[in-house]
Amino acid sequence: AVLVGLLLPAVQQARESARRTQCRNHLKQIGLALHNYQSTHQVFPPSSTNDVEQGGWIGNPLGRHLHSWCEFVLPQLDQGALYN
Repeated sequence: AVLVGLLLPAVQQARESARRTQCRNHLKQIGLALHNYQSTHQVFPPSSTNDVEQGGWIGNPLGRHLHSWCEFVLPQLDQGALYN
């Protein structure tokens, strides 16, 4: 029980460090994808493709497609199949 009590904080700290490193890597990949998109299209992706004046935010009554910037950078994140 004493050994478990001593090892548990160390294991939790190692897991937290691994999660932090993984999160930092994902944010870096998103940043690189945004800059690759900008290099290709000479503009950063739009924040969304809906029409706010036509009620696009309120339940999408006109059946319009709503897309965010996340979808536009999928090919740069090696997720071309998901994008298609």
